[in-house]
Amino acid sequence: MAPGGFDGAGVLHYSNSPAPVNGPIPGGPDPSDLDSSVNQARSIRWNLTAGAARLNRQGAFNVTNITLSQTFIIDRSMAEIEGSQRYAVNNVSYYTLNTPLKLADHVVNGSGVYQLDWFPVDSVNAEAAYGVSVVTGIHKAWIELVFVNSLNTIDAWQLDGFGFYVVGFGNGFWGPEARKDYNIFDPVVRSTVHGYPNRWTAVYAFLDNPGMRNRRYFCSGPDSESPASEPVPVPSA
Repeated sequence: MAPGGFDGAGVLHYSNSPAPVNGPIPGGPDPSDLDSSVNQARSIRWNLTAGAARLNRQGAFNVTNITLSQTFIIDRSMAEIEGSQRYAVNNVSYYTLNTPLKLADHVVNGSGVYQLDWFPVDSVNAEAAYGVSVVTGIHKAWIELVFVNSLNTIDAWQLDGFGFYVVGFGNGFWGPEARKDYNIFDPVVRSTVHGYPNRWTAVYAFLDNPGMRNRRYFCSGPDSESPASEPVPVPSA
């Protein structure tokens, strides 16, 4: 593919409607217009007039009355570690262990494989290093995840297929004052969410099942030649 990729337009119509398009085909959005993309993401909301919102946590679309128990700030970046450029989360670059984390958690409670809550969850590690970040989440509690993208490429985050409420997007680094602009009335539930370059994305999640979940990201762009996944397990116990 040529640098920058290609743009194209297509026309969809019913098989019994052979009429041509009336007038010129409108142009699509500018692929480099991040503000337009973020505004579109903000505009996606639950239609509360069509859905029957229920009072239980799994079915309710309104999260105005929840109590947050924990906030996790997840800052994605690149760093040089032992002479190699590595992706990192909070300045910790994940490496694959011989023993799978879930097996270690189930059999030996992580002993000798990882150390629970060793790395920070609301700040960036002072020095970039290899590590396995396993942090504690409170079972049957609401958590806030803030995905900060310090790079110039778009990434996507998922919580091991777990659904969460997308409540906010913003520029630069996140601060608690940003919560006043959250959409907590009709946020959409998703299992994957974008992290825009040099911006943050905030989501709410309810840890209703005990176990271990991976926070994993996928990135694209000129600096994504190495494997673009960073599992950071979150046991909810």
